[in-house]
Amino acid sequence: MYTHNLCTSIEIVTYLFIYIYVSYLANYFLHVSLLFTTTFIFLQNMPHYPTHIPIYIPNAQYVPMILILI
Repeated sequence: MYTHNLCTSIEIVTYLFIYIYVSYLANYFLHVSLLFTTTFIFLQNMPHYPTHIPIYIPNAQYVPMILILI
């Protein structure tokens, strides 16, 4: 019974880690697509080369939790 509880707790931690990692990847890809979309719109609206391109930095709010879990 103790080993079964240990296995279920390990499975719960593994699922939690997978969920946090997948949500972090989804957040990162969302920001990358926002970057590409805004850059494309910005380049379409400007006839010359832009002096500054808006850059979106991915939100790194899940990184400390991932490092704690590792």
